[in-house]
Order: sequence, then C-alpha cells, then structure tokens
Amino acid sequence: MEKLNDGSITVEVAKAQAQLAKQGNNALKYELDRATTLMKVSEHNAIFKDGINIRNVEPKNFDD
Repeated sequence: MEKLNDGSITVEVAKAQAQLAKQGNNALKYELDRATTLMKVSEHNAIFKDGINIRNVEPKNFDD
C-alpha cells in the first residue's frame, strides 16, 4: 500500500501483485488441506485396518 500511495507502482501493478499473492495463498491452503486429508486417511486405515485410498490426481510428484 505504501508503494501505491507513493506512486512508485501503478494500480494495475498492485492488482497483479495482489492476484499473485492470492494464488500463492490458495496453493498453500490446498497443500495444507491435502496433507491433512492424507494424515486422516492414514490414521483411519491404521485404526480400522481398512483400505481407503485417495487417488493421486496430480500428474507430477514434485517431491522427487
């Protein structure tokens, strides 16, 4: 906001930066939700000796 008020960036640049920040936040939230779900499935499988599986819909495993 300070840069916008100072005039060192335009409104368009500020909007683009806000959009990128929003996209980054959404990606982090997705990863947190995914990790939480995988932990709950693992816990369920350990307790109930059940075989609930989550399909991996992501085409690339980025942990490699």
